[in-house]
Amino acid sequence: MVRVGPRMNAQDVANTLWSVSTLGLMPGPKPWTALEVAVVRVGPGMNAQDAANTLWSAATLGMMPGAEARATLEAAVVRVSSDMSAQDAANTFWSVSTLRWMPGSEAWAALEGAVVREGAVMNAQDAANTVKALATLGRMPRAEAWVALVAVVVRVGPGMSAQDVTHTL
Repeated sequence: MVRVGPRMNAQDVANTLWSVSTLGLMPGPKPWTALEVAVVRVGPGMNAQDAANTLWSAATLGMMPGAEARATLEAAVVRVSSDMSAQDAANTFWSVSTLRWMPGSEAWAALEGAVVREGAVMNAQDAANTVKALATLGRMPRAEAWVALVAVVVRVGPGMSAQDVTHTL
């Protein structure tokens, strides 16, 4: 049973979701609703990792957040995108594409900005997950983000695993 208390902060909620999804535990309707309510409550306090981990958890579970939780998470992505690591940006792109959720224009631009800013430190998996997400969503990034992704692939390509190459292609 997942218990979501009023004293839980953004990191507590994200960690709870991450733990549940990592263990492969499918929350029932009541616990999932409680977790979504908690996401809405703590969303304004989420940092970049909290937002990315929350989205990753939902995608890993294959459970689309409700409209209010999605709006809260998109707002968090917009607010924290300048603090996203390469992995946060890649995980967020992977998560929304896995859920087949097209982010709104502000969140999309924020994610592209994170890719542009973090491209120089992206690893092969970050690049592969981001490019695969773009393909899954059927959307090309703006030119600056595409150039950053191409530069990542050129830099890390020689060391890519077969899986990374497959995902990137």
